[in-house]
Amino acid sequence: MLKQFIYKTIIIIFISTALCVSIFQFYFPSKFLLLYGFLPLVFGIINIIIFKFLVNAGDSTLLKFSNRYLLCTTVKLLGSIFFILGFLIFNKEHAIPFLSTFLIVYLVFLTQEIVGILNFFKKKSKSESSESKT
Repeated sequence: MLKQFIYKTIIIIFISTALCVSIFQFYFPSKFLLLYGFLPLVFGIINIIIFKFLVNAGDSTLLKFSNRYLLCTTVKLLGSIFFILGFLIFNKEHAIPFLSTFLIVYLVFLTQEIVGILNFFKKKSKSESSESKT
């Protein structure tokens, strides 16, 4: 399950990086920053770490999983806010392109994280129901 998630994450990293770089290079070359190409990589790595952390809690109680999920979401959100604020303090002229790129990449990887966790629980519930039948 983890290998499949990592594979999908790598594909999303390549596609979103190519889109970020090509859109800015062709349409907004004066607003391009190399950072835009690294945002998908950073979020991809964070997603893999979070998914592994949550899958390890998947065998325990729902309360433990919920606590881990809330912890991961809070840390990711607060880290993102601090990163955004730090960037905006030092680079105000690129605020709008940075914020729009950051938000799009954040939402893409958030969607991938949620779908991955839901698929994990679907497969887990299928395996538990097949084990109970035997």
